[in-house]
Amino acid sequence: MTTTTATKFGAWLKDARAARGLSVNALAERAGVSNASISKFETGKLNPRKRTAEQIAAALAPDDASPQTKDALLRAALASAGYATAPLRELERDPVFDEGFEAGYHADDGLTDEDRENLRQEARDFYHFKAEQLRRQRGSA
Repeated sequence: MTTTTATKFGAWLKDARAARGLSVNALAERAGVSNASISKFETGKLNPRKRTAEQIAAALAPDDASPQTKDALLRAALASAGYATAPLRELERDPVFDEGFEAGYHADDGLTDEDRENLRQEARDFYHFKAEQLRRQRGSA
């Protein structure tokens, strides 16, 4: 049997859905597509449009998934569906901002180590969010 893009995506989708413990109906509802489409994707009879692959990837992500997990699912979905995925080019980090940020919360004696780690995570999430915005802008330009 010849492996086509549709069969590659179908195999990936079936494995990803099973790993997540979702039924065809549950995934279809979360992704906003029909049950029949999910079935056709999984059997390799149909390859999704890029936007549909993105919706499915988002639907497969657990609600509390990290941005990195969501990005990995998106990249896997797009790659298996035959859509080229360029490496995400992160924003250039601003060393002046980073140093000021680090110095600012180290100087605040009222912050716990957990607070400091939460602030670091917020900064990482911000950079990821901005990089995602840039990628989407470049994709629609």
